[in-house]
Amino acid sequence: MKKIVLVLAVLLVLVSACKNPFLKKMLVEEEKGESSAVPKHTVTFSVEGGHGTLKVKADGIAETDVSPITVEQGKKVTFTAEPAAGYMIKEWKVDGIVVTGNTENSYTHTVTKAVDVKVSFEALPPGKASYTVKHYQETAEGGYPAEPAERETLQGTVGADAAYTTKTYEGFTYNSSLTKINGTVQTSGTISAGSTTAVELYYERKTVNVTFKLAGGTVDGNTDDVVKPGKYGTALTAPAPVKTGAVFKGWEPALPSSPLFPASDTEYTAKWQNVYTINFGVEGGTGGTLKAQVDGNEITTGDSVEQGKSVVFTAKPAPDYVVEQWTNGGTVIGEAGTNKTYTHTVTADADIKVKFQSLFVEGGASLILSPDKLDIT
Repeated sequence: MKKIVLVLAVLLVLVSACKNPFLKKMLVEEEKGESSAVPKHTVTFSVEGGHGTLKVKADGIAETDVSPITVEQGKKVTFTAEPAAGYMIKEWKVDGIVVTGNTENSYTHTVTKAVDVKVSFEALPPGKASYTVKHYQETAEGGYPAEPAERETLQGTVGADAAYTTKTYEGFTYNSSLTKINGTVQTSGTISAGSTTAVELYYERKTVNVTFKLAGGTVDGNTDDVVKPGKYGTALTAPAPVKTGAVFKGWEPALPSSPLFPASDTEYTAKWQNVYTINFGVEGGTGGTLKAQVDGNEITTGDSVEQGKSVVFTAKPAPDYVVEQWTNGGTVIGEAGTNKTYTHTVTADADIKVKFQSLFVEGGASLILSPDKLDIT
């Protein structure tokens, strides 16, 4: 034990006296990093006395009715209470202390330590009744689901109009002509005793226009912008434009892999990359062969290649031949020299030729050396 304490003390002294600023900075930052983790706290929640439900959600935590949850310090937690029919919010408590002035259906708490949140309900006073407001969103396939996207339990006086407030949902528009109260299509209706009144509000998907600007390209021979109307969140099929002397490189801004109609009118512009014709071959047709590759794939003479791409040419001399020179459009490529490979960056049309030279001159002499004789032929 004494040895461990002594070693730790020596390490502390070494860090303090460290002359290497980089090492000292690294050691200090590592020490800080170990202690900089944001603490997390347990949040418990429940309904006191029944007659309703309680759910909670926080950053990174989906809405749940299962307690407890663990939340980072400083994060906000939103509690949503749903009274049973004939009941309303009585009070909220945090660690046993009543939250004054809040009898709303929701409560937001900023986490600083472990906390216990409770909500309690009480029966509505005589002459009052609760009613439900349901918010339905149109499906991508059309029509409305059996379950609403959101529901509220409100209270009011029996016989009075059922008050409600429409919601704002991205990509949706409230359609008042579909509103139902007590099962009848109408925008106003009274609250009935027994807490059975239901208000149903319907939100249809917005119809938006997506414009595809072709930027010099064509679709079916037409250069006009392609405008596609559709409902928010439904499948969107992008056009496939073409352009002479260029290759299509997608849209700006980029479309997702499975595009959907956005919440509002949007424009996309085609992106193009020029392509150029690359011809190549062996000058004179003798002395060897020439191959070319782009991105590891072999191409043939006359193929189109994107601007900026690299074409790797590989010359293979026949026996008794060597590379003499490389040319582009008849102009010698000095940097290629007599190498067997040449890499060309595409900026324009090109005509690459390699010329092979024979090691022997026709009609000349060859010198053959052997251990026992010297022949000149």
